[in-house]
Amino acid sequence: SFTHFLPRQLQSAILRTQVQAFLENPDGKFLIGSYNGLDVFDPETGRFDVLVDQSIWSILQDRQDIIWVGSAHGLYQIEPQGNKFNILRQFGPTDVSDVRVFAEDNNHHIWIAGHNGDYQLFKHDPSSGRFFQYSYDPLNPNSFSGHSIRGIIPDNEGGVWLASYFKLHKFNSRHQTFSSIALPFEPTAM
Repeated sequence: SFTHFLPRQLQSAILRTQVQAFLENPDGKFLIGSYNGLDVFDPETGRFDVLVDQSIWSILQDRQDIIWVGSAHGLYQIEPQGNKFNILRQFGPTDVSDVRVFAEDNNHHIWIAGHNGDYQLFKHDPSSGRFFQYSYDPLNPNSFSGHSIRGIIPDNEGGVWLASYFKLHKFNSRHQTFSSIALPFEPTAM
């Protein structure tokens, strides 16, 4: 069966807003990210609990079962604990904000795309705890292009594909370089 939850029935962050991301945990609970916050939904009880009260753009559970949450105010790690979720910490470089998308590659690195005045791309190495920032360098055609990243997909060769509004980018992990493919269309104003 299917249950339709109407906004006026809910006392949660998803009240009167759009859902941006969601994740089902192994225990059957759902994390639901919306423009107004992060809720935990328990289908057994039908209850929604607000976890974070800010815009949530993306949710990822990595291979170590760490849950990453990208928000308008940065990057968070949370952990399920019994019937609750605890925010471990706001995570990452202090200048990471508006985290829109992320993915885990085959080497367990977490790729993070955000925006804070300019477009940002980071790679987090969990074994060292370090963050590497990739920046646009107009003198280096193999640098990160600096466009808004809307999607990240790791490939089977250790590389990472990045989708932006105007280009498709490929990160070559062996050479630590980027290449870009222009998309075959002309953007139009709306």
